[in-house]
Amino acid sequence: MTTALPWFKQFWVWFVIAIPLVGVVSGLSLVIIATSGHNDMVVDDYYKKGKAINQSLVRQERAAAMGLAFALTIDNDSLVVRQQPSSAAVNAARVHLYHPTLADHDQHLVITADASGALRGALTTPLSGQWRIAIEAMDGEWLLQDQFSLPRTMPINLIAR
Repeated sequence: MTTALPWFKQFWVWFVIAIPLVGVVSGLSLVIIATSGHNDMVVDDYYKKGKAINQSLVRQERAAAMGLAFALTIDNDSLVVRQQPSSAAVNAARVHLYHPTLADHDQHLVITADASGALRGALTTPLSGQWRIAIEAMDGEWLLQDQFSLPRTMPINLIAR
């Protein structure tokens, strides 16, 4: 006569228990992932943001009227902005580098002209991947925006349109 195995040594018992257990574990892990951190792309006050977009369009039109054009080069730890000869002279500007999804990677610099006339600034961390850039006058009079991807061998041309 064969002796029956105890219930905890049966394959089918553990198979039936494993199915809902996997569901519970995966559900809890999804809840933990969803609640850890916040989405940086969600804007709390969309009305103010919309008004700011209209203001930036006016500043971009001013940059186009001034004929501003820059060639941007990014090394590991420095940012070099060279003005095109036909554009108005700029001695200092603010640069905002925005990562599309990670707000803690954003960088804000003040770049100033060196002896050769190029605007230079030091980066806090090396850049790689997809980025958005905004270069604006120190007084906020004009604004140039673009997006780019790094690493890159050619300079990034920012032309006001």
